[in-house]
Amino acid sequence: MISYLQDIGITRLDDLKGADPLEIVMRIDISVGRKHMNSLGVAALRNLIELANTKA
Repeated sequence: MISYLQDIGITRLDDLKGADPLEIVMRIDISVGRKHMNSLGVAALRNLIELANTKA
């Protein structure tokens, strides 16, 4: 997951604050060139975004 996020320019947890997981999935799919992320990937992104939003 980390390398996919880096490929689309997300390098820090703070970069995910307020992000829309489905938009991130779309950006990853575009960077890979095909539909790649499944429901587990979306759930992982939701968890990362929730963590980013709760960090002070």
